[in-house]
Amino acid sequence: MSTLTHAGEDWGGTLETDIKAIGSGTVLFAQNAGYPGAVVVIDHTLHSGSHLYSMYGHLRDLKVSAGKQVSTGTVLGKLCDQDGNVHLHWEVRQVAIPDLCDKNYPGPGYTGPGTDARDHGYLPPSGVLRLLQGRPIDTMHSFDRVTGDVSTGGRLVQRVVALEGTLVFERFFEGGGWQPWQLRAVADLNVAKWYRIRSISQAPRPSGAPKRDLLSADGTQLLAQEFVNGGWRSIGTVPVANLGAPNVDHLIDFEQTGGDLATLSRLKQTAVPQDGRGLYTRFYEGTSWQSWSYVNPESLHLPDGALRVRAFSQGLEGAGLPKQEVLSWDGRKLYGRTFQNGWGPWSQKTAVEFGIHY
Repeated sequence: MSTLTHAGEDWGGTLETDIKAIGSGTVLFAQNAGYPGAVVVIDHTLHSGSHLYSMYGHLRDLKVSAGKQVSTGTVLGKLCDQDGNVHLHWEVRQVAIPDLCDKNYPGPGYTGPGTDARDHGYLPPSGVLRLLQGRPIDTMHSFDRVTGDVSTGGRLVQRVVALEGTLVFERFFEGGGWQPWQLRAVADLNVAKWYRIRSISQAPRPSGAPKRDLLSADGTQLLAQEFVNGGWRSIGTVPVANLGAPNVDHLIDFEQTGGDLATLSRLKQTAVPQDGRGLYTRFYEGTSWQSWSYVNPESLHLPDGALRVRAFSQGLEGAGLPKQEVLSWDGRKLYGRTFQNGWGPWSQKTAVEFGIHY
């Protein structure tokens, strides 16, 4: 998906192959759409309120119509014959009706020469299907632990960016334990024209208002959002180069931490450069952010002797103690340690052990 202009996947079949819905939802579109065969588009409403859309192209003998409620496995139709080239073109995306390649109908199938389908709201279909089948993700893009604030109802939150930066999973700490993961599309984070990100972080502004920072897919821009009047609004985009970290213009992760016992109640920012071979940290003191300090991963004494990191996070655990978490360079392990009269030893947990699936 990262190098092709094709917006989905082609799956082979026969003229008698039944094409079935990958999940429950509402049919938005079911008719001929300007290229071989008919197209079906289904709106899948997630538990979080987000929407994903699955598209099935090159069909005939449709069994559904617009407005019909379908379940996982509902037969939508059969494949049509394209001069012997019998296949299903299918997509999963964050947008219902893309407006690409001068086509307005659902499902142009391509995003144009030199483009990246993910930047137009398309997701890797097979990856989404694995999630719907209950298979947990095994690789994280980033991990963030959020201390409770007014936007979370005072609850602790964990957030994971996954599936090539197109989806965000989050779960809340309630009743003495972590609740099930919820899935959100990046498009639903009020990020205009951003359909994928590298990381998301949340912590207070110096004024105390909740603030989110989203790192762009190319690692060069930070979009800041503030929670006011019950909702999130954008307050500006800053080039990474303007943050002032020495010789850093691309990041793989950015994190801001609210004050806690380990930071002596100071706000803290951590920036992970593109190559993951170090961390830059700085604190908010008085009325301004102080200078950046470099941290060599070797000094963290991570398990396995890890010398490169993908993401860093700090927040409170359920017991109220500060906790640091570092994501391994390959995104498959999370190292964690707790602060109580100093930082304790590192533990580690695989991405799969978090049980992140839909």
